[in-house]
Amino acid sequence: HDDLVEAEQTLQKIIEELHRQAQKTFSTVADEWEEYHEKSIQTYTQICYQAPVKDLKSEFGDCILKEITAINFQLFLERMASQNYAKQTIRLRKIVMKQIFDYAILKGYVTYNPVAVCKIPKKASSGKRTLPSDEDINIIKNHLDSMWGIYCNLLLYTGLRREEALALTYEDIDFRNDAIYVSKSLIFENGKSYIRNSLKSAASRRTVPLLKPLKNILDINGSGYLFTVKNNEPLVKWEFDKGFSKFREETGIKCTSHQLRHYFATLCFDAELDEKDVQDIMGHSKISLTKEIYTHIREERREKTAKKLNNFLNNA
Repeated sequence: HDDLVEAEQTLQKIIEELHRQAQKTFSTVADEWEEYHEKSIQTYTQICYQAPVKDLKSEFGDCILKEITAINFQLFLERMASQNYAKQTIRLRKIVMKQIFDYAILKGYVTYNPVAVCKIPKKASSGKRTLPSDEDINIIKNHLDSMWGIYCNLLLYTGLRREEALALTYEDIDFRNDAIYVSKSLIFENGKSYIRNSLKSAASRRTVPLLKPLKNILDINGSGYLFTVKNNEPLVKWEFDKGFSKFREETGIKCTSHQLRHYFATLCFDAELDEKDVQDIMGHSKISLTKEIYTHIREERREKTAKKLNNFLNNA
């Protein structure tokens, strides 16, 4: 009899636990996933996931996880597309949602992942990369007497990501062999910054050519960080934001750091560099991204050519 009572109590506890798990909200599970996930991913990836998690919580936060269906999530993706969100922005929300549900399956909260059958809407914007204007490029090339002018020129002639450029020291530059060794990144976090000796992916650790226009403006006898405002320490977020914003305001340039990286890709395209070589220089983890950039440049050039021809014919 005692064994039967004990078995019934154990069964009841199991049922109560299953019921408790079944009532977990999306926000609760998303928080658990973040805590579990942050131990195994790069800080850069964590930062990229912050906005998607916020959007997903805003949409599904109070929903019982088990009650979220594929059609619920597909409608969310469709709505993002109708609001002209870029395809990559939508794709990132899907990636994060899938990972949260995979975690929930692992924990026994749900038995299937509804995200698996959802698709990125075809009408989603491709989010075309825009280049800096010719005016911006000319201004940047003529502002070589300030740290921020050098920062912009470095991005123009290396294609480095912002966090890679801000982590550079003169010791990373081999002036004799015209090479820049990219092996670390500067991470902004909670008002502070720190150097992380690992990058976005294995492909990000690379050697970039030190081109003559950049070599000519760098201090061959320099030491420590290229970009610093006090005691040779890495910049913190507010120092970067304030300094770069002031430079843009004073010079009138409109471009962003990422647009300058994209400009370097067009230099590679114009120099007819092979896509695989460009992938290595820019640190793309997949050749598909390099191909996508090259395709975009070709299409943009075709559009400009067609416009010039039409203007010529209209004025003829």
